[in-house]
Amino acid sequence: MPRLFGSLIELPVEAGLVRAGLAECTRLCTPLVMVLGEPAYYGRFEFVRADGFGMSIEYGAGPEFMVLGTPTPGLVRHAPEYAIFAP
Repeated sequence: MPRLFGSLIELPVEAGLVRAGLAECTRLCTPLVMVLGEPAYYGRFEFVRADGFGMSIEYGAGPEFMVLGTPTPGLVRHAPEYAIFAP
């Protein structure tokens, strides 16, 4: 059954993919996972706003820039290929 998070509709398979990805990050001992996404949706997986830890992202994101793990204050820069998305 689809669920609504803000303007995002979630299908059951999507949450399973997120959980599987986070399980793999745990298996690999990944200290930090970052996402750009709907806070109400990713908050379900214990992601929190990155700016609360002094983190920002190169092209700006606001509350949609979220982290899970052990954040370090600073600026996250994208690979050069992402420059096409710069404002």
